[in-house]
Amino acid sequence: MLNDRAKIEELWEKFDKAWWDSASDPQICLLRVTPDDGEVWDSPNMVVATAKMLVAAATGAKPDMGDTAKVRM
Repeated sequence: MLNDRAKIEELWEKFDKAWWDSASDPQICLLRVTPDDGEVWDSPNMVVATAKMLVAAATGAKPDMGDTAKVRM
């Protein structure tokens, strides 16, 4: 965990007020994540994806949800 107050202030957005009063709240900290690998999904927007899933559920067919690729970090 990181306590980089300048970075917390930089990342602060108005929606964060749902959880904290301000970026200066001492309970806020940053987490550093270093992934080993990842997966990229190129899929349709939510409306199209939902329609494809509904058709697949009704027909029993597997929906085409776009392309994926795995990457090594």
